Amino acid sequence: MRMSELVSSMGLSIFPIIGIIAFGLAFLFVILRVVKTTKPEVEHNASIPLEDGTATTPSPAHANAISNGADA
Repeated sequence: MRMSELVSSMGLSIFPIIGIIAFGLAFLFVILRVVKTTKPEVEHNASIPLEDGTATTPSPAHANAISNGADA
């Protein structure tokens, strides 16, 4: 039996289907995460590069987002 006959008889067509389903689920997860992001959370994330890492308390915007349940 030749290698091409062996591979073609294995029924490998399920793998592309699994791949496209996994991609679709990941894409939907990212879209839902973006839609559910609150404005205070976005403002906090936008200020992260400007912080030097010495602050021990969260910013007021992030504290507000935490109290509203945005990080839960």
